[in-house]
Parts: sequence; C-alpha cells; structure tokens
Amino acid sequence: MEQYNNAISYFTKANIIDPENTHNLNKRAIAYYTLQDYNKVLLDLDKVIQLVPLNSLANYLKCLIYYTKKDIDNAIMNTQIFGYLNVNNNNDLSELGIVNEISKYIYEKSQVYFISSLVNLNSELHQPQENDINRFGNEKSFFNIIIKKMKKFFVKEFYEIISEPIKLKEKQCITVQHVELPEVDDELSVTLRIKLKSHYSDWATIFRKGGGNEREKLVRTPGLFLHANNSKLHPRFTGNWNDNLGINTVGDGLLLNKWYHITYTLSDPEKRMDIFINGVWTAFYAIENVQMHRVKFNDKQLDIGWCVDGEIGNFRYFNWRLSNEEVMKNYLNQRPFC
Repeated sequence: MEQYNNAISYFTKANIIDPENTHNLNKRAIAYYTLQDYNKVLLDLDKVIQLVPLNSLANYLKCLIYYTKKDIDNAIMNTQIFGYLNVNNNNDLSELGIVNEISKYIYEKSQVYFISSLVNLNSELHQPQENDINRFGNEKSFFNIIIKKMKKFFVKEFYEIISEPIKLKEKQCITVQHVELPEVDDELSVTLRIKLKSHYSDWATIFRKGGGNEREKLVRTPGLFLHANNSKLHPRFTGNWNDNLGINTVGDGLLLNKWYHITYTLSDPEKRMDIFINGVWTAFYAIENVQMHRVKFNDKQLDIGWCVDGEIGNFRYFNWRLSNEEVMKNYLNQRPFC
C-alpha cells in the first residue's frame, strides 16, 4: 500500500500548487479508494464537482462509492450523471448494463444512468444478473469490473503541465511520469506555446513520450522535435510497423523571439496525425494501411524541452483528439475547450 500513500502525498503537494486541477483531485480520490478511505474519496470528488459540475468521472465515481458503502439512498440520488460520456446510437448500451427499453430510452434522451443497471454487468455475459454485489466477489473487484466496462465510453481529461511560461536551458528538460498524465486509450492531443531564443546546432526535443534506454530511444508517441539550426518542426509517433513515423518538416522553421502556439493531435481510430500552428491547420500524416497498421501508445515518461533554448507555456496534454473548433478555442485560451 506504500505506493498509494506515496501517490496521495504527491497529489496533495500538486493540489497545494494548483488547487483547481481536477485531474489531481480525481487521481487522489482513486488512491484513497484503493485504501478504502471512502470519506476522503467523497471529499475530493465533491471538490471536483464544485469546480466542474459536469465532470463525468467524479459524478460516476461518487455514485460507485455510495453503492460500495451500501448507502443506497445517496447512491440513487447520485445516479443522474450528466455528460456521461459521448455515447451515440452506435454503442451497445448493454456494455453498461442497460438492458431494458425503458432504461435505454431514459439514458439516451436524458443521460440518466440508474444504479440498477450496475448490477446487470457481468465480466463475461452482458445479461441481467441478480441484485447481489457478492456475485462479483467483493466491492473492489466489482468496482474494477465497472471501470473496465466504462472505459469504452471514455472520459475526457486534460492536464496543464506548464501554465505560465518557463525558461528552458540547453540539456535541461521537464519530466512528467506516465501516472501523472490523463489515461490515454487510442488518441491524444498536446498543445503549447513556445518562443525560441536561439536555434540549436543539433536535434532539439519540444516533447517526447518514450523510454530512456538505448532499446527504447526511438519510442515517441507523441513526439515533436526541431531540426538543427533552423528549428523546423518534426512531428513523430511510433507505430506497430515502424518506431519512427510522421512528418519530416512542417513550415520554414520557427522564427526567433516570436511566440507560436502549436497543437499536435494523434488518433488511431482516425489513422492520422495533425499539426496546427496558431490555431490554423498546417500539416497532417495519414496511415495508409488502415487494417494492419496502428499507433502504438506507451506508458513511459514525458520529457519536455530537451535542448530548447527559449520559453514554453500553456503546455496541455489531452486524452482525446481535439476537433478544429477545440483547437481554436484552446489557441484563444477559451475554456471549456469542449
């Protein structure tokens, strides 16, 4: 359990620095849940909902906590979960335990999810089951089954790693561990502002998520680099057929002492990577063999600013592919982005 206590300590420190970061609060709540400190879980979830009332993850976890505590009245009261979660008519709602026509109609029209649907879930068969949590062994395994099933229906999260611009120096970088980032399934976006003071004489890294040893040095999902001497953008990613894929050069290079806003989006379902500069779509890479080739995501650290002589600000990491409208909102710093 020490790792969870360490995680709580980390997210507590992060919360002191940025008390309105709901990503940190949600992560700490999950750590508290693992330690079965349910009252502290609820305190963190209430803070998240106070900051973002329609935060779907917090609302859903709150419902599950009350159900785990067998506080049925509060569980029922918290089942009207708003904004959960980009469900369209092509999704099989039985994945959520919604198996009767009335529940389907209410969920699709009003986005109300009934606690009774939870007990219809089974790890193998999506069929109605008896209303008995013991069928799942214990509350923890029940919770894990629910979360696993709900991943298909996707929670949008982003983490602002850098807010105000910070100055970077040669061969210094910021490292963010995988566990600190929003959970990515099959697409992501990275946005940032950058101003260069000088061009580096070799390759420079704006950001790269990948391993640090020799065998993993080409892992780069996502990755954005600068060419030597002219700072032309070099966006990359890793696929299941090639470790180093993407666009060789974007534009004529970043000018010195000028701010740019860069958006990098990557999607395996869409089989493409897109680059936007100052909110304008600038370049893209498309995967041609859409049946066999896929993007490889990883659980390695994220490094920011290696050999970049300049400033980086508003560095944001999203677990979904931003739309053109969202890219523009983000560029203009309008919240919410979606």
